[in-house]
This record gives sequence, structure tokens and C-alpha cells, in this order.
Amino acid sequence: MNAAERSKLERAFNILAHTDLRNCYDTLRRDEGAPPLFPYGGFGSILVEGQLSGDSAAFFGHRVLAYKSEMISRRVSLLVRNCEFFADRIICRDTRRKLEVWLDSNLLPGVSWDLTWNHWKHWLKTRIDVDATFVHAGKYRLKNGEWILGAWYTALPSRLRVTIPDGLATDAARAKAIHTLLGEHADVARRVRAEVEKQPVEHVVIQDWFDRLCIFAHLKPQHVTWRPDYEPYYFEQLRKTNRTWFLFRNEYLFVWTHVLISEVPQQGHATYIFGVLSARLRKPTFGIMVWRAKSMNWVSVDSSVFSSVAYLHGKRLLYLRFHSGYIYRYFEFPPDQYDEFVAADSKGEYFAYNIRDKFRYEQVREAQTFTTGSR
Repeated sequence: MNAAERSKLERAFNILAHTDLRNCYDTLRRDEGAPPLFPYGGFGSILVEGQLSGDSAAFFGHRVLAYKSEMISRRVSLLVRNCEFFADRIICRDTRRKLEVWLDSNLLPGVSWDLTWNHWKHWLKTRIDVDATFVHAGKYRLKNGEWILGAWYTALPSRLRVTIPDGLATDAARAKAIHTLLGEHADVARRVRAEVEKQPVEHVVIQDWFDRLCIFAHLKPQHVTWRPDYEPYYFEQLRKTNRTWFLFRNEYLFVWTHVLISEVPQQGHATYIFGVLSARLRKPTFGIMVWRAKSMNWVSVDSSVFSSVAYLHGKRLLYLRFHSGYIYRYFEFPPDQYDEFVAADSKGEYFAYNIRDKFRYEQVREAQTFTTGSR
């Protein structure tokens, strides 16, 4: 097989291996007048046959002779819990990086799934590594009554290689067990949530309740208030060096030697640091420690969205203080892009197109000094 034949075969495979394109192909075979999809259309170079109008002011295209998409090859790590499971395929999307990967059983040997995985996938911790060639494609989304074209990267089925960690089957069994146990012991979980809504409860106390009820070991105290989009890494890192930890409302309270850390289990997560002013956590009195934002070099900006910005070059951290008073920090933010942002005429517009949803971020809280009995 020569290069030209191999190229044609690859193009045909990429159409037939993509479910939406395959459905379009089957429809066109039945009805030539059906509207076709442009395969992996979006961004690239196109060669069209046609003719100019009489006044040469317009060009009328008759047919597309060639189209070459913009493509990049890269390795990405994808969280299995962010995938959608169908009977014959899995679709993995990374909304932050605007990536989409379609996987079938040929790419996942030894992995058996069904639609029920969608019920408990948020308990999965496993990541899969994908080496792929991504096509710079477009996706439309409806916003304020208008269809907006957004840039996405879709992996070509013919150029996919997936690395599956050995622990996926064990992780899946654990995730399914947690989901099943929370359903079987829903009444216990509700009672625990009601208790931690009133006051902090130490995790060993909750674990003792579980043990007395002979609840299977897969169910842990943190699962009672866990959020589906929360990254377990943050919880595990905070738990490594704490003296003990508590559940309180929708937070985890980690007691360290001199401070109390409150972790909100949400997407992006939010960590607040408190000084412990009382040894009795059941009647807590907290004072927020002075956060280092006080001593950072904030730059006032002329913007209807932000009041000031700060940047830590050594750690590539961008801090944005909104007029609402909220402060967010963005990780791995390039220094040259910070210069562009500060120099932009409209910082709100620059933020919307170049920062929002493009970097990992978290909300932080600037220091205050206060004392309260119940937060």
C-alpha cells in the first residue's frame, strides 16, 4: 500500500470511527439530499473549485477540492470520572483545555463498562494517558440566544494510543462500592450530615459510628459530604500532616499544630487558613490569620471588572481582585501573558477570551481579623 492509498484509508477510517460522522454517512447513503457534516471541520486551509461573478466581486464555489485541518500531536492525562460512558464507546472531554477524545473497546482492552458507570464515575480517581493527534475543530454553543463558535481539539481515531494504569479495575470496584453503600445507608448519611451541620465532628467519631453499624470499609467519613468534582489530591495532601480532622457543614477542618485549615470540597477547591484560639473544637473560636496577600505587590487597574492584580513570577501565580471583593488565583500563568493582560485596553475582555477557563484556578480569601463562635 502506497502513501496515497494509506492516506485515503485513514480518512475513511476517521469518518467511520466517529459516531456522528458515521451516522451522517449512513444517512447520505440513503438520501443524497440530506445535509452533510463537514468532517472535523473548524480551522484549517481549504481549496475550492468555482468561478468569479461577472463583476469579479464574488466567488461562487462548486466543490471542495481539498481541506487540511490544523493539527497538533500531544500527550494528555484525562480523568476517567470526567468521561461519558455509552454502550459502545467512551467520550472524554476536558473543558478547561477544550479537548475531546472518543474511545472504543479496541483502545481499552480488558476494560468492560456499561451505562451504569455514569452513576458512580465521580468516585473514580484513575487517570488515563492519551497520545493523540488533535484536530483544531469548532463547536457551537448557545449563549444569550446566539450560537457562538468555540475552538476545540478533537482526537483523530486513527492516531490514538491509550495507556491504562493497572489499578483501574480496583478503582472501579471501589467507586461502585462507595456509591452502593451510600445508597444502602442513605439514612445514616443523612443523620451524619444533620449532625455536622450543627457542630464539627471528628472523623474518628464518624468512623466509630460506621464500625458499630458494620458498614463496609470502602465507605469513609469524608464520603458523606464529598462533592463529585472535588480532586482527591487536595484532601490527601492536607490529611498527611494534620493532627486530626473534622467534618463541619460542607467543609473539612484539618487541625495542624498551630493552625486550623478549612477545605471546601468543590471544583477548583478553596482552602482557608485559620488561627486556633480555642483548644476545644466543639465550641470553636476561630481567628483568621493574616494572609500573605496583605504584603503582596498589588497593582491598581482601570477596569470595570477588577480593582487590582498581582503576580508572583517565581511561582507563575496570577492574583485577581474583583470589585466584588473576591480574590482568585490562576496557576501556571506565563509572565509574558501577564504583561499582555496589564497592558490590555479592556482587561475584562482579555480575561474573558484569554484567561477564564484556560488555567487551573481557586478562590482565596483575603485576611481579616475577627472572632466568632460558630463561623
